[in-house]
Amino acid sequence: MRDTVIQQLETTMWAVRQNLADLRHEESLQLPAGGGSCANWVLGHLLHTGDSLLQVLGGERVTSREAMAPYHRGAGPLTAEDARPLAELLADLERSHQRIIARLQEISPEELAAPSPISPRRDVSETVGSFAVLLAFHQAYHAGQLGILRRLAGHPGAMG
Repeated sequence: MRDTVIQQLETTMWAVRQNLADLRHEESLQLPAGGGSCANWVLGHLLHTGDSLLQVLGGERVTSREAMAPYHRGAGPLTAEDARPLAELLADLERSHQRIIARLQEISPEELAAPSPISPRRDVSETVGSFAVLLAFHQAYHAGQLGILRRLAGHPGAMG
């Protein structure tokens, strides 16, 4: 399971990089017509939730929960004043991703089977391992959104 989660997270991070290539900060703040989140919020949300996984894995977060408050689920529309620069978000996501991968490579089966202190599904049987699986899916879901937001900003698709 651990190797599969690592592979999923690596592939998702590749997709994030591809979908953000050549996207400017100003473009990352464009909201899609009809509602939804901008690319800046999606990227910040990926960082915030990745840091949550890192914390569950026993690692040190790259960002504080407080600093990432505008990117929490349900935080409301992101304002230009609250948005962090796109390049900074991506650099922090890269750092968080590397820490997650390093931690997953060294984690024991017993640690993966331990109860998770976080369960978005409010599942009392959530383990560190099942939380990692859930977060791998979550990250991939939002990486796909970045592909759509890239196109809405006028860029060609990044996946070929």
